[in-house]
Amino acid sequence: MHKYLNPRNYLRYFLNRFIAVTSIALKPLEKYLMQKYEDEGIKRYPPIFIIGAPRTGSTIFYQTITNYWDVGYVNNFECSNYKNIILATIISDKIFNKRCHNNFQSHHGATKGLNSPSECGELWYRWFPRNKHFVDKDELNFFQRLEMRRVVNGLICVKKKPVFFKNMNCGQRIRALYQIFPEAIFLHCTRNPLYAAQSLLETRKRVYGNYNSWWSIMPREYDDLQSLDPCEQVVAQIYYIEKEIKDALEKYYSKRYVRLEYENFCENPLGVLQIIKAFFERLGVNVNPKKEYQLYFIANNITRTDLPVINDLRKYISEYFE
Repeated sequence: MHKYLNPRNYLRYFLNRFIAVTSIALKPLEKYLMQKYEDEGIKRYPPIFIIGAPRTGSTIFYQTITNYWDVGYVNNFECSNYKNIILATIISDKIFNKRCHNNFQSHHGATKGLNSPSECGELWYRWFPRNKHFVDKDELNFFQRLEMRRVVNGLICVKKKPVFFKNMNCGQRIRALYQIFPEAIFLHCTRNPLYAAQSLLETRKRVYGNYNSWWSIMPREYDDLQSLDPCEQVVAQIYYIEKEIKDALEKYYSKRYVRLEYENFCENPLGVLQIIKAFFERLGVNVNPKKEYQLYFIANNITRTDLPVINDLRKYISEYFE
C-alpha cells in the first residue's frame, strides 16, 4: 500500500502531534510523580540492565524474558511518551494489564506494536549525550543523576515488579550508572565474535550500502578505530565494547551481573532462564512466569559473507581476542 493511502500513517502522525502538544502541558504532573514515590521502588526492585556488544542476541533475549516472565519493561507506547514516561506507564498498565506482547520480531533492535519491548534510546538521551556513548563517572551533574534515579524509581513503583531496561549504550556507561544505581543488576549478552562481527558488516551494508560506515555503539577508543579497515574495525569495536563492560562490571558490580551466551540461550532457552532466575533469587529478586510455554530458537551462526572477508575476520579475532 502506498504510504499516502495507509491510514496508519495518518493515525501515527496525529498521535505524535498530540503527544508533542500534551507533553508540555503534562510536565508538572510528571514532575509531581517523580517526587511522589521517593526511593521506595528501587529499594524493593533494583533496576535490571540488559547490555552487550551489538548483534549479540540481546533483543531476542529481551523479548523472551518480558513475554515469559511477569516483569516490567518500557514498551513502545511508553517510549513514544518518553518526556512524561511515568504518566505514560500508568496509562499503559491500564491498557495492557500484564498482557503478553507475543512479539519475537525486530529490525536492528526495534520492534513493532505498542506493547512490544523498546530499547527507548530517547529516554536515556534525556541525560546522556547522543554523540558520545562512553560516559565516565562524574560526567553527569547532580541534577541529571537525581532526575534519572527519580524517573526509573517512578517506573518501578508504577509497575510494582522488577523492571528490565535493554539499552546497549548503557554498557559503555556503567561507571556513570554506578553513581546513580549502585544496587543495579546487569545481564551481559555475548556471542561468538566471528558471527557478531559478520552481522555488523552485514548491517553496515544494509543500512549504508557499504562496509566502511560505522554503525551502532561507539566505545571509548572510537576515534582511534577510524583509520582501520572495516574487518578489523568491527572486530575492534566488539573487543573494546566487551572490554569496557567486563572491566566496569568487575570493578563496580562484581557480584551483581551474569553473562549470557547467545548460543547457549538458543540451544536451551528455558534452562538459561532458570539459571538467571536462580541468580536473581540470590540477590533477593523474584521473577515468575506469566504462562508456561515452549521456547525454541535457532542460533543464526553461519558464515554468509565472502570467504576472504571471513578469513580476515578470523585473523583479527585471533589478534584481539586470543
